[in-house]
Amino acid sequence: MNYQEFWEKFQHAERAGGAFEVTTLGYQLYPPLRTRLYYQLAQELGIFDDPHPASGQTEPVELAQTPAEIFGSCEELIIPFVRKVGGIDPYSESFIEAMPKLRQLEISDPAAALDVERIKTYGATKFDRVVYELMLKEKVRDVRERWERMNQAFVDEFQIGLGKFAEFPAWWVRRYIGQCMAFKEFFEQIGLRRLWLVNAYSHPAVVVGAKQAGAKVLEIQHGFISNSHPAYSYPKLRIQSAPNRLLVWGDFWKQSARLPKGARAVVTGPSLAFLRQREKAREAAKQPGSILFTSQGAVGDQLFAEACRWAELLPSQRVTFRLHPNESLEHYESKRRPGNLSISHKEPSFLDLLAQTEFLVGVFSTTLYEGLSFGAKVVVLPISGYENALPAIERGSMQLAPASPDGAELQSFLAKAKPPSDAKIYYADRTNAKRGLIAGL
Repeated sequence: MNYQEFWEKFQHAERAGGAFEVTTLGYQLYPPLRTRLYYQLAQELGIFDDPHPASGQTEPVELAQTPAEIFGSCEELIIPFVRKVGGIDPYSESFIEAMPKLRQLEISDPAAALDVERIKTYGATKFDRVVYELMLKEKVRDVRERWERMNQAFVDEFQIGLGKFAEFPAWWVRRYIGQCMAFKEFFEQIGLRRLWLVNAYSHPAVVVGAKQAGAKVLEIQHGFISNSHPAYSYPKLRIQSAPNRLLVWGDFWKQSARLPKGARAVVTGPSLAFLRQREKAREAAKQPGSILFTSQGAVGDQLFAEACRWAELLPSQRVTFRLHPNESLEHYESKRRPGNLSISHKEPSFLDLLAQTEFLVGVFSTTLYEGLSFGAKVVVLPISGYENALPAIERGSMQLAPASPDGAELQSFLAKAKPPSDAKIYYADRTNAKRGLIAGL
C-alpha cells in the first residue's frame, strides 16, 4: 500500500464509520485524536516510522491556586511553539513584536508560575468527577456503539483497528473534556478575546476551551501543509478543535489547506528569523556539488539508507545527513556509512547549513520548502509520503528523483536539476503580522 492509497482508505474509513459524528456532552471526540490515529495506523502498516522518536514527556505539576488567580486578566494571549531556537520561538516572534499588549503563556516552563501543561493537569483533576457524572446521565451506551462502529470501519479498511483506542476510551474522554472545561474557565476568567498559538492540533483542548469562552483562535503556521495532512485537510464540517484562522507564510499554503467549515487561511508571511536568514543566505557562496539530506522521523531510516547509497554512487561529492531536532544522534552514529557522508545535528543551524548547499534532498519535510526560498535545487525522493510534495513537484519547483538510479543516471539527473523560479509563492517577501491582528477582529 502506498501513501496515497493509505490516505484515501483512511478518509473512507472515517466516512464509513461516521467518525466526525461521535460526540458526547456536546464534544466531538474524533478530531482531537485524528492526527495521532493517522500516525499510529501508518506506523502499524509500515508506511511511516515514529515521527518524533526522541520527544520527551514532562511531569505534570499541580497548582496551589486557580490558573486565573495566578495569571490575572488578559485580552490578547499568545502560546509560542514548545521548541525554541536560542530561547526564541521564531514562528511567534513577529506577532509578539507587532502587538506589545500580547501576553505569553508557554506550553511547558518549569520556571514560570503557570504554563499550558499545568492548566491541563488542573483540568484533569478538577473536572474528572464532574465529567464522569455527566457522562452517567447521558446514553453512554449509544456513544460506545458509535465508537465501536468507527473502530470497525478502520478494521474493515485496514484489517487493523485503533489500538488502545479500539474500545471506547472513557479515561481519555474524561481527561480531554476536563481539560476543555479548564481552559474555558481560565479564558473566561481572564477575559480573553483573541488567542494566537503555534501547532494548534497538538493542543485541541486549548482551542476548544478558547472558542467556548468566546475568544477567536488564530493558529500560526509552523510546518508544511498539504491536502493530505490530517490536521489541515478536513471534510466541509465544523470542527471544534480547529482554529478560526490559519496564518500562513505564503499563497501556496493558503491554496494547500483544505480547512473545515468556518476556518480560513490568511497570508501573514514568514517569520522574522527566516527573513533574516534568507537575506544572509544571499551573500553566502554555495559549495558546488554539495548535497544535504534533510531527515524527518517518519521516514528517517529510509532517508539515511538513501543518503548512504547516494554517497557511494557519488564518491567525489560531499553528502551531509541533517537530523530533525527530535531525532536521536546516537541512533544514526551507530550505523555504518560511507566516508564522504557526515551527520549533522542541531549545530550549525539548519538554515546556515542550507545557505551553503547546492542540492537539498528529502521527502516531504518543511525544510524542503525552505530550500526553495534559499535557492537550493530541491530533490524529492519517491519514499512513503512524498505525495505531500506533489503540488510543488508539478509546479516544477522541486524535482522527483528516479527510483534506484545507478551512478551515471544520478549524475545526469543532478546535472539537469534547477533552482526554483517561483520561490515567493511559498514564503512572502515580508512579514505582515498586523494582518493577523485584523484577521482576529
